Amino acid sequence: VRALEPDQTVDEAVAFARRYGHEGYPVVEDGKLLGVLTRRDLDRALHHHMASVPLSRLLSGQSPTVSPDDSVETLQQVMMEHDVGQVPVVEHGQIIGIATRTDLLELWSERLAAGSRRRRHVADVGEALVKALTPTQMDAIRAIAEVAAERSERAYLVGGLVRDLVLGREPGPDIDVVIAGDATTLAAELAQKHGGRVTAHRRFGTAKWIIGEDEIDLSSARSEYYREPTALPSVVRGSLRSDLRRRDFTINTLALDLDAARFGRIIDPYHGVADAKAGLIRVLHSLSFVEDPTRILRAVRFEVRLGFAMDPRTAELAADAAPLLERVSGARIRNELLQLFREPDPVAALRRLEALGALEAVHPALGAGGERLAALLSSLGPAWESWLEEATGIGLEPGPRPQHALALWLAEHGQAGIDAAHRLHLTRRQSDLVAAVVQLVASDGPAGAADSRPSQVYRALCGQRPEALLLAWLATTNDSLRHNIHVYVTELAQTRTLLGGHDLERLGLEPGPIYGDVLDAVLNARLDGIVETRQDELSLATRLISEATEHSEA
Repeated sequence: VRALEPDQTVDEAVAFARRYGHEGYPVVEDGKLLGVLTRRDLDRALHHHMASVPLSRLLSGQSPTVSPDDSVETLQQVMMEHDVGQVPVVEHGQIIGIATRTDLLELWSERLAAGSRRRRHVADVGEALVKALTPTQMDAIRAIAEVAAERSERAYLVGGLVRDLVLGREPGPDIDVVIAGDATTLAAELAQKHGGRVTAHRRFGTAKWIIGEDEIDLSSARSEYYREPTALPSVVRGSLRSDLRRRDFTINTLALDLDAARFGRIIDPYHGVADAKAGLIRVLHSLSFVEDPTRILRAVRFEVRLGFAMDPRTAELAADAAPLLERVSGARIRNELLQLFREPDPVAALRRLEALGALEAVHPALGAGGERLAALLSSLGPAWESWLEEATGIGLEPGPRPQHALALWLAEHGQAGIDAAHRLHLTRRQSDLVAAVVQLVASDGPAGAADSRPSQVYRALCGQRPEALLLAWLATTNDSLRHNIHVYVTELAQTRTLLGGHDLERLGLEPGPIYGDVLDAVLNARLDGIVETRQDELSLATRLISEATEHSEA
C-alpha cells in the first residue's frame, strides 16, 4: 500500500500523488491508520495556500474501513455510504491493504464474463500455451508457478507471448514472467531446486533463469513515473496492475495467470484483448508519447509487424509528440531503429514515421527512402550470401545484421547520413562504416573509373572493410564502381607476390623502407599482368633494386 505519513507536508503529498497516480492514500503512523486523503483533498489544501501544512492538520479523524473477512457487499455499502473510492483493509489495528472502486468494477466485469464462452477462451489460451512452448519450457513455467505459490507470491506470463497467444499467432522466442513479489529471490530458489543458473540485478528486481538451452526473464512487478518528459522513468516496486499500466500499448498489457488453480486465465485490465482482436494500437493515456517519445517508433513497428493501425486518437497524439524526439538521446533512438530494421518491411515503418514527423525530429535530413531503399534492403540478404560464396578471401562475416541495414539507409543520405550517425550515437565502427560507404559511392577516383588499371583499383579498395564494399556495391549507380568492386573482391584481393623479403635480401638489398616499395611495385605488376612467373618477379625486382641503387649513388 502506498501510504503517506502525518508529518509530511501537503506539497510533499502532492508530489507523491503525482508520482504514483492513485486517487487516494492512507495516512499511516507506525502501521496504524490515521485517515485517508484524496487528490481532491490535497487540491483543496493547495487552493487555500496550505502547501507547507502537515497532513495531520487535514485529517478528520473519521476513516471508514473494512476487515479482510468482510463481504464484497459490505465494501460496496461502505463506499456508497461514505462516498469514498478507497477503503483501507484493517486487521488487528494494522492496515494490510486497500480496496478501490476499480477493484469492484474489475470483479463485476469478471463475474459478467464468467460464462461458458469465457471458460472456453481461458481453456483455449492455456492449451495454446502448452502447444507453443516445448515440454522443457512448460516444465520451467510450472516450476516458477510452484515456487511462487510456496512463497505466497503469484507468477504471470506477460508481453508479446501472451498477445500472440490471444491472436492465435506463432509467438516469438521471448518468455517474460512478472512476479508479484521478489523475482530475484524466487529465481535463486528455482536454480537451487531445479538446476540451471541465474543472473540477477537485485537493484532493478530482475533476473534471468537459464536452464539448458532456455532462458526465462523474471521481474518483480513494478510501477514507474517520469520526472520530466522524455526522461528515463524511475522504477519502484508495485502490483501486477501497476506493472501492466507502465507498458506502452493496451495490446501489451495482457497477463496470463500461471497459478495451478487459475492457469491460463487472461488478466486484461486495459481491454487489450478487444484492441488486439480489432487490430488497434492504443496508448494507455494521453501523455504516453510525451513521457516517452520512443513509443512512437514502437507503435509504428507494431503496426507493420502485426498489420495493425493506431486508433485515430493515438495517431494524433503520436504526431503531436513527434517533435519531442529531438530531445531524446541518440542511443535510445538508435536501439529502436535497430529493432525496426529487424522487421520484414522496415521501409513501410520508415514511411509511417516520416508521415508522423518523427524522422525529421530525429534529424532534419532523414527521409524514408522509398522504393529504392526497399529494393536495396530486399537485395541485402541475397547479396551477402552470394559474397560469402564468391568472395571467400576478404573476411566477410556471416550476416547481414540490423546495423548493416541501418548503415545502408543512412548512407543513402550522403553527408547528412554521416551527421545522423553521430546524432544516433552509433559506435565508432558503425559510424566509420556509414562514412566509408558514402565516400566509396561518391568516389570519382580510380575505384569508380572505367579505365582504371587493376593495380589502381586494388590500391583504392584494399583498405576498405568488406561490409563497406558490399554496401557500396549495392548502393552505387556507377556501373564502373560496381564492376571494379566485384573484380576486387573476387580476384584482386587474393593476389599475392611470389617474392618475399628474404628474396630481396638475397639480391643484396639492405633492409629498410625500400623493401615495401619494391614489393608494392612487383605486386602492381602482377595485378596488371606485366609479370606472371616467379622468375618475372625476380627480374623486375633486380631491375628496380639496380635503379634505386644508381639513383642513390647519383
